[in-house]
Amino acid sequence: MLTRFTQMVARLFRPRSFVGLDIGSTTVRVTRFRRGRAGPDEIVCLQQELLGDDSTELGADAVSQRLRVLFQEHSLFGVPVVVAMPTHWVFSRILTIPFTDPKKVAQVISYETEELIPLGLDEVVFDHTIIDSHEGESTVLVAAVPQDRMTQYLELLANAGIDPVSMDLDSLALFHFYRYALKESAQDVVLIDIGASKSTICIVSGGKLRVIRSIMMAGESLTRNLAAHLGGTHAEAESEKHQFVVPEDDDGFDVSNPDLKALRDFLDPFTTEIRNTIQAHETAAGLTITQLYLCGGGAKLNGLSAYLAHRLNIQIVNSLDGRFGTAQKKGDLWDGDYASSLGLAVRPALWGHGVSINLRQGPFSIPHRERSAKQKSWMRLVVGVMLVVGIGFANFYVDYSIKETRLQTLKDTLRQDFRTTFPDITSIVDPVQQGRMALDQAKQRLSVFGHNDPATILLILADLTEHLPADRTLEVNELIVEGAKVKIEASTDSFESVDAIKAALTNSERLVEVVVSDARMGAKPGQVKFRVTSVVGAE
Repeated sequence: MLTRFTQMVARLFRPRSFVGLDIGSTTVRVTRFRRGRAGPDEIVCLQQELLGDDSTELGADAVSQRLRVLFQEHSLFGVPVVVAMPTHWVFSRILTIPFTDPKKVAQVISYETEELIPLGLDEVVFDHTIIDSHEGESTVLVAAVPQDRMTQYLELLANAGIDPVSMDLDSLALFHFYRYALKESAQDVVLIDIGASKSTICIVSGGKLRVIRSIMMAGESLTRNLAAHLGGTHAEAESEKHQFVVPEDDDGFDVSNPDLKALRDFLDPFTTEIRNTIQAHETAAGLTITQLYLCGGGAKLNGLSAYLAHRLNIQIVNSLDGRFGTAQKKGDLWDGDYASSLGLAVRPALWGHGVSINLRQGPFSIPHRERSAKQKSWMRLVVGVMLVVGIGFANFYVDYSIKETRLQTLKDTLRQDFRTTFPDITSIVDPVQQGRMALDQAKQRLSVFGHNDPATILLILADLTEHLPADRTLEVNELIVEGAKVKIEASTDSFESVDAIKAALTNSERLVEVVVSDARMGAKPGQVKFRVTSVVGAE
């Protein structure tokens, strides 16, 4: 209960804005995501080329400088940043562990990881995440990156003034994007981000992560093929590539055409890698992947979606779900190029869904002093909130207990007084209401003496006693004298006795207008109930 309350407090006060930073070999893409509370989410997309004037890749210092300028121009400094570690730099495996308890998984994962990577554990930083649990087993994604790679990457970011709060995998960024934007429209889908130097594959089945991998074939591979076949420059080949229209099937390729031959030489192994990845998963899991989502700059090749859909016998996912559709999208026009950066930015908004990696571990974690300050700040906040809530609850409980005790004492006293005052009433449900009714009835009976002379009442009773037939069974249940009217409710043994009683009362000189009404059989055998109304005559 306390853990859940702490999580709720943390979620309420955690930052609403995050920046997803996707650094490619030729372009850096940035997405700023702001969670909407009362309104829709806000998504701002930005990009910056990382090529020199001669279309060559920039060095680390130049990349840092362009990142710094981009963040300054768009006021991104101070917003928490989540960055992706390129998957081809990372040793990653999906393992099956015979535990479902996260603590036990964490205890054994280092031993499992040591056997899977070619480096010692002291040479890497690693993290893990549980992606599925069932039947006493956990499916765990483990990722490890060499420390020298981490040092190189963090230095590049530090030179740009960026200190990321988390370092995820670019393949997992696709999964985060799926959870935010595609979950409602696709359940068994392969997401492919075709970049410049690599393509990242993420397979989701049943709404859960199943496979991640990178292949070193992407847009730059096609450009190099074209340059080799055409004998031109890199820039000419890049320009020619954007003029391509990929045929829908293999029959549309004319191998005598150098452009189409270069395209065919790229697409055949590329498609084969994707097909093998999908088929390996389908064979192992016994499930079928039915949908494809393409993103990244390389996915803009004309006709590529239709070609892959035909070759892979798979359906293209075009529509995004309602949550993404209603978000306010600003900056550059949204397209699939920003899928990975958006996935990184929304990852904190998916907090609590469990599947995430943070490679800022060990010596690369956020500096101890800053982390300790943040932890102390959070602890003070949580303790303060808990203290206020605790005091409020204790005050409410004490006040409630005192009032409840007083109320119960009053109820017990009232019931005791009611039993003493009205001993004939044995069933007590609502003593206040029942007491009011009993008092009203008593007042009604006592009102007789307020309007009639008591001596007259006694004479009426004597007259009734004198005239009622002694040979008839008679049980008077109620006798009411209201002014000049006398009402009797009684029971006897037959309707004949009722007539005899009426006749006897009619012979009284004091009673006139004797009327019998409501004569009926009673609940007991041989019982007849009836009512008699008469008027006391003037003296």
